Amino acid sequence: MIRAKIISSLEKVRLINKLEDFEEVKVLKAARGERISFQVVAEDPPSKEAPRAMGLHLALRSKLSKYIKGFFVGQVPMALPAYLERCSGEYLTKEPGLIPDVLYPLKKQKYYTQTYSLVNFWYTVELPEDLAPGKYPVCITLKGVKDGVNAKVRVVIEVADAVLPKSDLRFTQWFHCDCIATHFGVKMQSEKHWKLIEKFIETAAHTGINMLLTPIFTPPLDTAIDSYRKTMQLVDITKDGDAYSFGFEKLERWVSLCKKYGITYFEMAHLFTQWGACATPKIEALVDGKPTRIFGWDVPSDSPEYAAFLKQFLPALLTELDRLGIRENCYFHISDEPNISPDRPDFINYGKAKELVKPLLKGCKIMDALSNVEFFDNGLVEFPVPSTDHAAAFLERDIEERWCYYCCSQGKLVANRFMSMPSYRNRVTGLQLYMNDTVGFLHWGYNFYYSRHSEFVIDPYLVTDAVHAFPSGDSFSVYPYENGAIESLRAVVFYEGLQDRMLLKALEEKIGKEAVKKTVREIAGRDVPFTECLDAKTLVAIHDRVLELLA
Repeated sequence: MIRAKIISSLEKVRLINKLEDFEEVKVLKAARGERISFQVVAEDPPSKEAPRAMGLHLALRSKLSKYIKGFFVGQVPMALPAYLERCSGEYLTKEPGLIPDVLYPLKKQKYYTQTYSLVNFWYTVELPEDLAPGKYPVCITLKGVKDGVNAKVRVVIEVADAVLPKSDLRFTQWFHCDCIATHFGVKMQSEKHWKLIEKFIETAAHTGINMLLTPIFTPPLDTAIDSYRKTMQLVDITKDGDAYSFGFEKLERWVSLCKKYGITYFEMAHLFTQWGACATPKIEALVDGKPTRIFGWDVPSDSPEYAAFLKQFLPALLTELDRLGIRENCYFHISDEPNISPDRPDFINYGKAKELVKPLLKGCKIMDALSNVEFFDNGLVEFPVPSTDHAAAFLERDIEERWCYYCCSQGKLVANRFMSMPSYRNRVTGLQLYMNDTVGFLHWGYNFYYSRHSEFVIDPYLVTDAVHAFPSGDSFSVYPYENGAIESLRAVVFYEGLQDRMLLKALEEKIGKEAVKKTVREIAGRDVPFTECLDAKTLVAIHDRVLELLA
């Protein structure tokens, strides 16, 4: 006999679980315009009479049905749950195994499964802003295909008389165009590639991303020394002796696509190589009519030739950004994750690079992910993006825009979206961003479908750790699917965290920032630094209390 429950989006249903492991959710509270999710978990315990295969018809009834989308939650392999020497705080498991993550769209309300494990479905409700406040029941019937036995579950969505505001957070996850081309087997920058890029941009916007890494030339990221990723360059360059000319038609197309889906901020590809600015990025130009690589690993960052190129390129680029009307919303990078250590000259290299480009980018914002506050203290970067476990020192400084990021190394105490972590450790990020007055968040892995250093292509459905390089889930949050991308439950839960922040900002307009923070502290029982992760019940309690105060 089929049994089922509606459970929170903050649960992860593993195949080793039993139905009794989960608490039933009966009421969900939301603002108008908010996107909320819940899960239906079902089982059909084996018996002598029951066939081994369980077929299900799913039927949903609600006045909100046209705003509800259903998904089947797929399990994926998790070979590297965490860096064991660098992990603490709550984890679901630190053992390899299968983990729920990919959300397959339910095209037909029918699904077959085995009786010996749980099956779960994900439902997302996108409430319109003009919806009348009130209580809206959602009823789902699970009917056995062969025996006709039903299980019925029900949740009530209470819509408050409050509207979710538009986010003012600048949120970027690095967009890897070459990974799209290699997975789908299309030529770089062909029309097929551009169509796929558009689909991935559309999905990015749906997950809350409003800033996109813009490949004015191939981003020098996650690339093994002396090797190169496929060319993704939006600026056409022609070299004639020491003179350069530039074509920006592809960049204009890129900006137009971004604006189409509400992405309004742009971060230009890094001007120097990752981890210390030791060399120049891969840049191609027409030389005597032939496509030629003119810069790369073999050209040092302090090369006079590269300086001469930048002195022609950057003014031309700024003129184009002015023409496109986006210059004020653009951010530039020097080098990703420079460090300070005795065996690395990052500090010196970064300083030289910054000295070169600063007069060429006068008035522009220059940002970089880094963890040493000395880069800010010495005036090398005005917009530092510290990792969350190093953010405390930066919070003590007077910084115009506070940003932060996390990646594979942030596994101790702080929030992250590793597959092995409970979902509350993902969602809490939004609350932490608000409580620490942070206006920007960066993550490197929107769709990185390569091994470490981009040495070879992987299948994200089979390899979720870039081949034992990063904790599973760090390198991507969407999956390639048909002619576009589908979201992971981690991406959906992270967006729930962004909405928490948006509601807190709305309440701030009503009662003031300090009153909002006091309310959060009262419910949490403590402050909420980046090194404190609140549990699921506390996050929901804060969310619901904010709704009450707004309404």
